[in-house]
Amino acid sequence: MQNKLKKVLFWNFYLIILTFFFLFLDFVITKTFFSNFYKTNKNKVEKQDQYWRVKNKIYHHDFLPNINVIEDNGKFGKYNFITNSMGFKDKVNRNISYKKKDYRIVFIGDSFTEGLFLPYNKTFVGIIDEKLSSKNIEILNASVSSYSPLIYFKKIEFLIENGFEFDELIVFIDISDIEDEAIVYKLDNFKVIKIKDKKKIQRKKNTRNYIDFLKKNFYISYSFLNFIHDKTIPTLNKSKITEEEFINFIISDKHTRDKWTINKEIRNKYEIGIANSLKYMKLLNDLCKKYNIKISIAVYPWISQIYYEDLDSLQVSIWQTFSNKNKIKFYNFFPDFINNQKNLNKIDYIKKVTIPFDTHFNEKGNRIIGENFVKRYIEFETQ
Repeated sequence: MQNKLKKVLFWNFYLIILTFFFLFLDFVITKTFFSNFYKTNKNKVEKQDQYWRVKNKIYHHDFLPNINVIEDNGKFGKYNFITNSMGFKDKVNRNISYKKKDYRIVFIGDSFTEGLFLPYNKTFVGIIDEKLSSKNIEILNASVSSYSPLIYFKKIEFLIENGFEFDELIVFIDISDIEDEAIVYKLDNFKVIKIKDKKKIQRKKNTRNYIDFLKKNFYISYSFLNFIHDKTIPTLNKSKITEEEFINFIISDKHTRDKWTINKEIRNKYEIGIANSLKYMKLLNDLCKKYNIKISIAVYPWISQIYYEDLDSLQVSIWQTFSNKNKIKFYNFFPDFINNQKNLNKIDYIKKVTIPFDTHFNEKGNRIIGENFVKRYIEFETQ
């Protein structure tokens, strides 16, 4: 019995010594060979933080004005990101007067309307700008990723109260806005803030600190643990799956952000988001009426809505009803995607109109919205 105990103690002691020796060796190797590698990669990450996306005290976040950079989005490619003096995404750096000369239309929406991963001229707002420029219409894009109806309202209110003049506002409401209004943003003392889960934030902070400590001091151990994590915990690693597998994940109920229009159980969780979206769009509509600014609403599908042919989508019916009630123009781009799949396999069609391994529209998808918007806009104006 004593011999067995001695053996157990010996092997435990041996493993402890071996572990400390390995960690010491790892530490020496990391500091000798990987120190510069860590700093270089850390700097790369910091450079990718996109300094031109900044906090705003009133409406949460915005772009810096007069930016002209080549934005590198890894596998999504590089593109020229430009803003004008107002901090709006644009084709060139230029000064935008608060006082309008020609008829001025402002577009606002989230990342889809910003035209994420695309230069201005390939986004649907840029395409609309090009098509309507001959009619002496000035087009401006106030959209930024992760905007929602609360931010649409607060940003437009801010612009108007500071003397910015425009004739018409086109609001492109995204399907994900409902989730944002339910669990991401709230109004606090007339300012937009994020709904914070302090415990969750602290857990994330602790995890980041732990990972940084490992990378900085024990890079071999970090690499080994990271390898074990990837092998044992299933994650959506875009570098290890096909584009078809990515799309299948997005259209599954595991991806909930866009499923409230399709899945009743998910929709029930977002009822408050629907109510808040309607509330802030009503405030935005009233604000525009007060200043004699025309307002229109536009909607478009996500990948899931295209795949499941969600033509009579709640996203459509909610905002069409709102538009009819408030006597404003409504643009519905669901049929332009869903009815034009022709004889293509649904997955193949989705691949044709979206950026690979992403939910946003590519140049072709943006062109579908841009060209059809111009046709309907002209039709509306001639009625």
